[in-house]
Amino acid sequence: MKRYGGFLSSVRLPFAFTAITMILASSFALGEPIRYTGFTVMDGQLGTWKFHNARVILTFDSDTKYVETLGTACIGVNAAFNSTGVARVTIADHEKIVTAKFDPNQIFVSFDQDNGGIGFGSFAPGPPFVAASCSNPGSLIPSYPLGLHHGTMDYAQNNDAYASANQEAFPDNLQGTVGFSGTGYTCVGVPRKNCPDATAPLATDHGNLYFSQPYQGYGGQGYLVSLNGALFFQETGESGIPLPASVLAPSGNTAKRSITYHMLLVSDVSLDGELYQNASIHLSFQSRVSRVSELADAGPNGAINTEGAARVDIKAGTRTISASFDPGQIYVYFDPATKSAGFGSFSGGRAYPAILGPTYAHGDPDLLAAVADILTGGTTYYTSPTTDLAHVTDLKHETMLSDYVSSCTDYDFSALVGVCYNLPSSRKLTTNRGDFYLYQPYNVSSNTDPTPQIRSSDNWGIFWTTLDGND
Repeated sequence: MKRYGGFLSSVRLPFAFTAITMILASSFALGEPIRYTGFTVMDGQLGTWKFHNARVILTFDSDTKYVETLGTACIGVNAAFNSTGVARVTIADHEKIVTAKFDPNQIFVSFDQDNGGIGFGSFAPGPPFVAASCSNPGSLIPSYPLGLHHGTMDYAQNNDAYASANQEAFPDNLQGTVGFSGTGYTCVGVPRKNCPDATAPLATDHGNLYFSQPYQGYGGQGYLVSLNGALFFQETGESGIPLPASVLAPSGNTAKRSITYHMLLVSDVSLDGELYQNASIHLSFQSRVSRVSELADAGPNGAINTEGAARVDIKAGTRTISASFDPGQIYVYFDPATKSAGFGSFSGGRAYPAILGPTYAHGDPDLLAAVADILTGGTTYYTSPTTDLAHVTDLKHETMLSDYVSSCTDYDFSALVGVCYNLPSSRKLTTNRGDFYLYQPYNVSSNTDPTPQIRSSDNWGIFWTTLDGND
């Protein structure tokens, strides 16, 4: 199983370089335009503007002809690398949405082909990294502003019997069109170990930019690790941003005195008989705080909201498809007892169309699991911002959560095993655009999974709320 760590750990070690393997793949010599896009919810500051739990979209416009391969003699691992392009960031926090352009020669994208991991990196201050001679590799920071690991990219181009075949077929060379999801890191350190915030700014045409990673927990070795999730897309050609525009809608675009729940994931979805694979999917549910009620058998912190208007926005290539669900099908809930939250349905159950929750096959701490742990046990294994987040996660306040995402009509909540039985099954939901089905295509098997139809999700989703005043 690949894990994102080799690239980051290797760049901090001293090297005696006598050779470097760096080639441009001849099959891509002509190249084609490509846009790399990252999405997460994070904190930070742009100029004098401080933002909190803001939706952040990073883009890097380039051409596949600039993709290089950095060899083990240079950085200790094999990695695809692209540092030639134009980088931008769009930040949405409440009513304010700002797009800033990074100054040149700060941002790169990379894929750690040995350990699995992908993301937007930056160059540390000081002597620059020179690819031709592999000088100053210690200036490479692959996880700042945003790196991903432990998700659907782990098995790319890797023959592993535990993973879904479609994940194994994903490219690991920064070529082609694909969407990934995983744990999101925003730090200058090594994923899986202490991960401090950056102290040097990234320069933009809107002022200096800092990102921070407030939601962290202690891993098995006592290190603070990220609990957040993130998505990464690469789109060839001129297809624009691979996310529905509704993801960036400000709070004021909703009805007054309302709350809207959101879920973003990359998955396979069918609408009106047409299948969209590896599409970005934005589920939303608009309601009012006064409609939130206590969730039965979930303890004092469980909550459910069954009264609202649900819709879906799908981005697949250049197409955006939007639909409104027929009333009385979808609800939103939070259950710290089972460490789950998201969009359930009366016909498909609490784990369908999409819910967040830990899975048996993964042992890492994740944000939803941490929030539930704090509310049910009051542990001290998490940073104070994580504790603060837990106390506003009640479906009545603005919050954000991330974890593995499942779309399962036969989900096992017992003992937090988090596996889906009868995996191929899905349940019809109806919309004004036709019948809707959501699938769970990215999975890994745990040691106890007896058949290929029983799997734990390897996919990540991000859940957040936008609030426009109180009732």
